[in-house]
Amino acid sequence: MVVLTYLLNRQVTIGELHPVLGISRSTFERRSMADDFPNAEECRLIGLALGLNPLDLMARFGLIGPDDFEGFLNGPFATKVAEKVKTIEDVKKKSRVRFAELQRRREVPPP
Repeated sequence: MVVLTYLLNRQVTIGELHPVLGISRSTFERRSMADDFPNAEECRLIGLALGLNPLDLMARFGLIGPDDFEGFLNGPFATKVAEKVKTIEDVKKKSRVRFAELQRRREVPPP
């Protein structure tokens, strides 16, 4: 949820996410505590529902790595969007966020 809050620059609630995944609120709460949350399908559904790139979410949650991007960008299923990114270095530069660059949003209460 912290990653989604950061990417969307607004608070994301459980009420927004559990219907997207097609599960009840209590099931979502249990699922969010699991070690394998979110999986690739959950990233895909959440990304599409919130207007985020599902591949970016998968990368941020460690489900895919730079080698996977390389295959995507240069593979047989590359799209026009992927063609705009010339190398894997471009992907790394765009998705790299340094901890020092992060700032706490004032409208979000402390944990």
